[in-house]
Amino acid sequence: MSGKTSQDRLRRLEDRLIEEGLRLTEKEENTLEDVNRLIEIKVERDHLELVANLDQAARIAILMLSALVVIMLAIIIIIVLLFMNTGSWTKTGIVLLAVPFSLIGAFGLLWLLDYNMSVAVWVGIIALAGVDAETGVIMLLYLDLAYEDAVKDGRMRTWDDLKVAIHQGAVQRVRPKLMAVGTTFIGLLPIMWAATHESGADVMKRIAAPMVGGLITSFIGVLVVYPAIFALWKWYGDMKEGRKIPEYHEVKR
Repeated sequence: MSGKTSQDRLRRLEDRLIEEGLRLTEKEENTLEDVNRLIEIKVERDHLELVANLDQAARIAILMLSALVVIMLAIIIIIVLLFMNTGSWTKTGIVLLAVPFSLIGAFGLLWLLDYNMSVAVWVGIIALAGVDAETGVIMLLYLDLAYEDAVKDGRMRTWDDLKVAIHQGAVQRVRPKLMAVGTTFIGLLPIMWAATHESGADVMKRIAAPMVGGLITSFIGVLVVYPAIFALWKWYGDMKEGRKIPEYHEVKR
């Protein structure tokens, strides 16, 4: 039974129930047949309401399952693309660390705006994951470039040398990272200011809301957490707790 047909039948039963109730109140004496007719209409209405509710619950369950499948596929595709770009599972994991920080801002803004979870919200979260991967790759790229330049110049011997290289890669490259995040952020703000009565505004706001909130916390997390994790990875990995590493030209031979 389609949803529209079920709603039409339910509406007709409600009208009949009201008519029977008014007719019984106008009569001086009600027979057993009148009462049974009223009970039958109420039972049929309750049964139809139950069927309609079960049908709606089934549709919601199928929709959520489909959304979950799409989200998992999106995550897998993002991970594969990141690995193809970086060539390292460690770097891929570091880039994916931006996702928890972005989810904090995304769900925080959804809570402030009193938005419930919906398909549009999940679409925004999937898009946010892609933006997180973009900003994370940019940060990791500059950290890698600064580290390799220091190794090439023979300036990577101690913990202080590593901190200087990371400072150069993270702090002195804030402008391009800010531009990458800012262009997306500024492009989404007009959607949040759109009037509710405009066509499609409700859906677009729920797509943009998790992206706007997630970009703020993700950008902070990328600037604060990425350099620290990168430093620990290089210190305990490539530098072997401060032991001298080969110079760049020696590694290339």
